[in-house]
Amino acid sequence: MSTFNRNGIREIDFLLAEEEINEIRNIWTDHLHSISIYPSDYFKGRGIVMCGGGVTYFTCAWIAIKNLRYLGCRLPVEFWYLGNELSEQCIEQLSDFDVECRDFLNFEETELTGVMLKPLAIKLSRFKDILFLDCDNNCLRDPSFFFETEEFKKIGAIFWPDFWLTAVDNPIWKIIGSDKFFVKEQESGQLLINKERCWKELNLALFFNQRNEIFHQLLFGDKDTFKFAWDALGSSFVMIGVEPASCGYLGEKQEFLGVAMIQHDLDDRPLFVHRNLVKWDVTRDNEMLFNTIKMFKSNTKNREYKLGYSKKGSHFFMDLNGEILQVKVNQDLIDMEKRSLDYLSHLRDQKFYHEFLLHCHLATERFKNRKILQKDLLAV
Repeated sequence: MSTFNRNGIREIDFLLAEEEINEIRNIWTDHLHSISIYPSDYFKGRGIVMCGGGVTYFTCAWIAIKNLRYLGCRLPVEFWYLGNELSEQCIEQLSDFDVECRDFLNFEETELTGVMLKPLAIKLSRFKDILFLDCDNNCLRDPSFFFETEEFKKIGAIFWPDFWLTAVDNPIWKIIGSDKFFVKEQESGQLLINKERCWKELNLALFFNQRNEIFHQLLFGDKDTFKFAWDALGSSFVMIGVEPASCGYLGEKQEFLGVAMIQHDLDDRPLFVHRNLVKWDVTRDNEMLFNTIKMFKSNTKNREYKLGYSKKGSHFFMDLNGEILQVKVNQDLIDMEKRSLDYLSHLRDQKFYHEFLLHCHLATERFKNRKILQKDLLAV
């Protein structure tokens, strides 16, 4: 279990003895021998990959994709899902926006679920150059330019920082043989990867998720499995130098309630708005949550992080204190939120969406009933 402390350190209560650390190190190093050679004739071109399904992530993806097309982004999009997480009507509707929906089960049998599927989607994608976006991540500008940057062409991997540092006593450092303690943890709501250059690293990140009973105890979900896979192999990556800002609103007592992370481009300009704490599917009609941005002043050591829960708003929030810049959101962000709310309202009026809600309810409840029945039968 992870604890996010006010000093910006993520700590865990999952410690290992030296012999266990050595055993886990042998597990991942042995796995390297089983990684296939990069299939140079198979992957082509560049595109955006998203991964999700169900009401929450389809709703978020719908808005993110509509925003991308509004901004003039013409990159093809792959939307990966698992089994019955999408309906045929959803797939048909997304195809109008040059989105290809791909079911993992048509390509590979997998026991992975949720965020563990992200590196698998990147690996299986038909694209060679990939911008991976979480479904709840909205762009402020067309992100296509990133593929033409010298940093991407030279290194082949661009990552973005989270707020947190991994505690020094976390066994992951010894397991991969790294001491880069002061590189921020990774926020994987956006990833830029060239598969040809980073094939082995990507496959190791996937392996870390396949062995989630070990590595998700040490890391927080999928996100740092990428950074630590690259570190384990001594491979270079570009980490965006600006810490994320928190975007949200002021409550009744003028307290700040951050509900999204703002990530930047290589020139320190805001580009991604990762609405991770209040997703679009639970956003009320016309509920504007973006009016204030908080971020730390550059190079300050006076930092305090607060991850809390608002009973009034019924959501988690992120607050930053110390040497802070607090500003009102600019017009681009206001326009994006208004536009997204319009997309949400229109989606909620669509017949196919109503049918999809029923589809997801039936699929979820039938799965629950199956699990309950299996448990009862095993108890007999």
